[in-house]
Amino acid sequence: MKKEGNDFYKKKSFAEAIEKYSAAFEVCPEDMTFLSNRAAVHLEMKDFEKCIADCEEAIKVGKSNRADYALIAKAFVRIGNAHKKDKKFDEALKAYDSALVENYTKDTERLIKATKLAQKKYTEKNYIDPEKAAEAKERGNEFFKAQDYPNAVREYEDAIKRDPKNATYYCNAAAALSNLSSWVDARTKCEKAIELDETYIKAYSRLATIQFFMKEYHKAIETYQKALKIEPDNEDLKQGLQRTHNKIQSTSGDAPDKERIAHAMADPEIQAILRDPMIQSVLQDFQENPQGAQKHLQNTAVRAKIEKLINAGVLQMK
Repeated sequence: MKKEGNDFYKKKSFAEAIEKYSAAFEVCPEDMTFLSNRAAVHLEMKDFEKCIADCEEAIKVGKSNRADYALIAKAFVRIGNAHKKDKKFDEALKAYDSALVENYTKDTERLIKATKLAQKKYTEKNYIDPEKAAEAKERGNEFFKAQDYPNAVREYEDAIKRDPKNATYYCNAAAALSNLSSWVDARTKCEKAIELDETYIKAYSRLATIQFFMKEYHKAIETYQKALKIEPDNEDLKQGLQRTHNKIQSTSGDAPDKERIAHAMADPEIQAILRDPMIQSVLQDFQENPQGAQKHLQNTAVRAKIEKLINAGVLQMK
């Protein structure tokens, strides 16, 4: 009867399979596999309650008759699978944990990891609600006006979770984070806003301001320049760019700014420039053959890289 049940199961003749497994269990009620197999049929039919009930009964029978731990674990896994398909992730994880207690396998461990990931994605997807996101943003704005920046950040973050493709919420969060001097997090929010909307001038301006305060003047210049390509007549951008150039000039004769240099040296682009054999040759010429170095600077690409090093504070020209 078990073989007949298996054959019906493979053919997706589920009613017949259930009938055969049930008959087999009546003949041999101490064998849990018939109940476990019947549970598998119910799982295929998406009848999760019956699947779980059969598995739980199978586990009782198995433990009473000292069945192999692997068989009992398999029934727990099937319970977990039923809960997972029913989007009851906590119950699924609990069942998988029970399976591991009975019989440890890497497959069950992988199931646990996959279920946690599925739960995270499902929760995030079901949390999305643009209308509630707008409400969270308004609450954030009220906190921001009251200078309660931690709560403003909390509300803006909630808005982001509920509408993750809205660039405005990232920019708002960046403003609140900036007021908390959380420059790195604020910078990341602005970068995400620009990724979502490449024409978002406010995000460019805010990013450049953050880069300025982080003493990443070379990056601030690039950000202002990118924004000015979108809005060439924007006076705020022009003033920000000029302010950054003025800051670089005013500090050019000062002692090296360790913080500024550290930021620059952590920049992959600056690292790549310093590894460039041509730039290394130019820097050596500045020390040993200034006239030769000037010839190199007639190359537009070389000159741009040298200017970037100067703007970053890595190279000082006297």
